[in-house]
Amino acid sequence: MLRPASLVFLMIVACGPGAQLEQTPGATARRVMTPWNGATLDIASTERVIPANATAVDVVATLVGPERIAALPETASTYSLLSTNPERWESIPRFGRYESETLLTLNPDFVLCDPWQDNTASDVLRDAGVPVMCSPGEATWPAIESYVRSVAQALDAVESGELLIARLEERRDRLATATVNVRGMTALTYSNGGTGGWTAGSNTSAETLITTAGLVNAATAQGIDGHQRVDFETLITWDPDIIIVASGKDGAPGPTAALLRSEPALASLTAVRLDRIVELPAALFNTVSHRLLDASEALAAAAASMFETTPPTPRSER
Repeated sequence: MLRPASLVFLMIVACGPGAQLEQTPGATARRVMTPWNGATLDIASTERVIPANATAVDVVATLVGPERIAALPETASTYSLLSTNPERWESIPRFGRYESETLLTLNPDFVLCDPWQDNTASDVLRDAGVPVMCSPGEATWPAIESYVRSVAQALDAVESGELLIARLEERRDRLATATVNVRGMTALTYSNGGTGGWTAGSNTSAETLITTAGLVNAATAQGIDGHQRVDFETLITWDPDIIIVASGKDGAPGPTAALLRSEPALASLTAVRLDRIVELPAALFNTVSHRLLDASEALAAAAASMFETTPPTPRSER
């Protein structure tokens, strides 16, 4: 968990995501391009928006208020920024699955989905005259900013979208300066609920999370692309300086952290032996939205606290 020094570090590098960037919607119909897939959307109104996944919720809820949102996915309470201020959104209807029948009963005028949701449902919505925007499915900063820009245009909140992007760029610049002392150190995301462990290498949100924090993704360094299972023997061989896991509910230790600290076979791991296990809230550990920067700032703060007494020695110099 984060220590007091980490909280000070966060205050230095971040201006924070909490401020709502609201803009009064206009009545003029607009045409929106989505450069990641070449789609064009004609949007007449966005007074009843449905962000159908945590990524869309993060962006929409940053740009506009709850009065513009017709419904939210049930998972938003755990995996989006709504988890930090649930009271503000509690009156909005929730839905379980991404199904056209369910969404159409909510009378949306704009729906945002991701590439892994049901394409058939999206097609039915489009056939019914509802514009549907699918996110890029990438977690690089160019892709994230492109998505923010397109959503902002669709919501008639262009100025707020550009302000958000500018703030993200400023925060990344400050973070790059603040993390010089830990560059070259390795980190690894790890999930294990008792049925085997998983990690993530290049072309994943974990890569963006770790590298933005100034660290090296140990999985990428081993040639891993995408998500892959990793057994104890491999974990021991890689021996990352830091292991990143999801915390449990309300910040309690999660199952992966508990396993790492109690499994005798992993006692020799540097991250376990020196208690360099960083627990991020599930909403940050799993995010692929602009809140990845929140996650990177938290990771960098934890790393700075862990290495504040003795400057770390980069692995290449050991």
